[in-house]
Amino acid sequence: MDQQPIQTTTSPSEIYNGYMVPAIFERWSAALLESVAPQPGERILDLACGTGVVARMAAPMVQPEGKVFGLDFNGAQIVTARAMDSSIDWREGDAGFLPFDDQEFDLVVC
Repeated sequence: MDQQPIQTTTSPSEIYNGYMVPAIFERWSAALLESVAPQPGERILDLACGTGVVARMAAPMVQPEGKVFGLDFNGAQIVTARAMDSSIDWREGDAGFLPFDDQEFDLVVC
């Protein structure tokens, strides 16, 4: 039997977002946001945001006056997140060296 490799144009981040996020992270993200209760006008940082499920769920809770930021070390995750919601300020970066000023956020989730 001649074996051929499977080829896909879907990135690993898109696959992760399509399968792992709905199966695991959407429920957890909703529970997290219910627990911390973001308010209109707040500035929120989703640290280690991955493809941004928490940030995307939080955005309608704080916008239009508030702002949501997503930070992740994995640039491919940020590319996928940015493609789904351009209203969020997505950034590639290291959680150990945050590119933000002190006291910039009302709420940080991870």
